[in-house]
Amino acid sequence: MNLNIKRVAGLVREYERIDHILRSQGFTCKKLSPPVYDIRLQDNISGRNYRLRIPTKSHNDHHVASPLLLQLGTPTIDRPRGNIPDSIIEAANQVLAEIVSYLLPNPPTLPSI
Repeated sequence: MNLNIKRVAGLVREYERIDHILRSQGFTCKKLSPPVYDIRLQDNISGRNYRLRIPTKSHNDHHVASPLLLQLGTPTIDRPRGNIPDSIIEAANQVLAEIVSYLLPNPPTLPSI
């Protein structure tokens, strides 16, 4: 089972929106420049903790005054040792899918008849 990163990596949004959504999903932010977001995932069987990390990078044109934009990097799972259990990968994929659903523009709605 693989980490589903296609829809997350490369997504560009305003810093405030990314920060709000990731924090509301339980991520903590390392105050690096640019910020890095982490969330802890625990395997219920082994009790081991894993970390889902989403790095970011600045995506601003320094010549234009605009809100700070961040581009999401490639999510990774850090492990204590050995293989990553499928349950952790599945949980990480669910977290990533939820984040993408909040960050992607709303789909167009059909007009009422």
